[in-house]
Amino acid sequence: MINVAVIGAGNMGKHHARVYSELPGANLVAVCDSDEGRAKTVASRHNCKPYTDYNEMLQKEGIDAVSIAVPTKFHKDISLACIENGNSVLVEKPIADTVENAEMLIEAAGKKNVTLTVGHLERFNPAVQKLKQMIDSGEFGKINSIVAKRVGAFPPQIKDANVIVDMAIHDIDIFNYLIGRAPVRVNINSGKALINQRDDFADILIDYGRINAFVQANWITPVKIRNLTVTGDKGYAELNYITQELVVYRSKSMEIDNFNDVVKFGTPEKSVIEINTEEPLKLELAHFLDCVGNGKKPLVTGEDGLLALKVALNTFGIHPTADVSGKAVLGNGTKVWHHSHIREEASIGENCVIGKNVYVDFAVKIGNNVKIQNNTSIYHGTEIGDGAFIGTGVVFTNDKVPRATTPDGNLKQACDWSIGKTCVGRCASIGAGSIILPDVKIGEYAMIGAGSVVTKNVPAHALVFGNPAQVRGYVCKCGRRAEKEPYTCERCKK
Repeated sequence: MINVAVIGAGNMGKHHARVYSELPGANLVAVCDSDEGRAKTVASRHNCKPYTDYNEMLQKEGIDAVSIAVPTKFHKDISLACIENGNSVLVEKPIADTVENAEMLIEAAGKKNVTLTVGHLERFNPAVQKLKQMIDSGEFGKINSIVAKRVGAFPPQIKDANVIVDMAIHDIDIFNYLIGRAPVRVNINSGKALINQRDDFADILIDYGRINAFVQANWITPVKIRNLTVTGDKGYAELNYITQELVVYRSKSMEIDNFNDVVKFGTPEKSVIEINTEEPLKLELAHFLDCVGNGKKPLVTGEDGLLALKVALNTFGIHPTADVSGKAVLGNGTKVWHHSHIREEASIGENCVIGKNVYVDFAVKIGNNVKIQNNTSIYHGTEIGDGAFIGTGVVFTNDKVPRATTPDGNLKQACDWSIGKTCVGRCASIGAGSIILPDVKIGEYAMIGAGSVVTKNVPAHALVFGNPAQVRGYVCKCGRRAEKEPYTCERCKK
């Protein structure tokens, strides 16, 4: 038997208390709410103790796990208090009000070795589970798009969140879950129609690289709608979150013309998928208790909650004018600014900053924590190590025989190029306006002066500048002059 408590006895918390009182593996010992009357009402209904101070409750009661269903701005402090007390935590979505606070919760739970899960309830909807199973088994073929609609009237109990963080985040998490990866770009168009203080409508287009997802969410529609559709090249699905209905249309034979284009579809096969309807909250809380009791990984991890929050807050940092190929790979925390172009198969690590009007050619490899300033061009064959700095207007060339045409006068094609491989070592710095010729290796912590033309390899820690660039000395890790190996200054030694 797992001793559980609920903090927050409002619209969601009272249902957590109800479900815990019904689950055979749970012993609901306490309910806490800042409103004493509400705490007593819910506690008496389920024969447990009421509290108005969660710290007092944590000290007095032997609690194993806690559901937290309070306004978002309190998620961090209350969750941390529970985690530090050694309690496993289910915190209602969103995981926290900021990315930084969410990361604090994840780190704290890891250190205390307790379960942290986030109340993204729709993952436990039986219709969603069935849809996920069908997508993963390939029944819809290649998925092209997922569209969700989550609209209705304004919920007066929501005091501190906008429609994106409160409503659309449900479908954002479902997109992440069904597609199985993080998006590369998020575009949000939102505004205030009936509420002055917070956005009450939003249209959100999310690019997952070859799969687009779209959610319309608002608090201004007089009818409650909760649905989702999935389109693949072998079929189409319609899901109703409320009724847990799932209808599938499977594509039948298609007529193909001489140009390999589809000119006629056969009549689709319609199927109403049988779903064993259950209350998602009951499934969610039973799963939480199973994870707490048996050390299992939750279906919704803290990292899942963090990803949904990042999308909702649009912290991905890819500017709407940037052109990022769906076949490019971008690490977490990387920002791509105005009018930059990231080609297919380019790989950019975590926490990089790609400035304005930067061109990154196909299959270029860039490490973690790299900063690339505006108007830089990085061509195929270039690899840039972790922590490198690339100044404004730097050009990495790649063709060792830079002609527009072949000897017979034809325009050169990719097969005619003679590509040289250029490598930039970790934490090297290249000054503004420099030109790096092909087949050059720049050593770690090297420093290239502004306007240099680098024609040959640069040793580690070397300071070079000029046209052609020549070694003029050496620098330490900090970038200060250093006369001899190991090229360190007092600061480096620390």
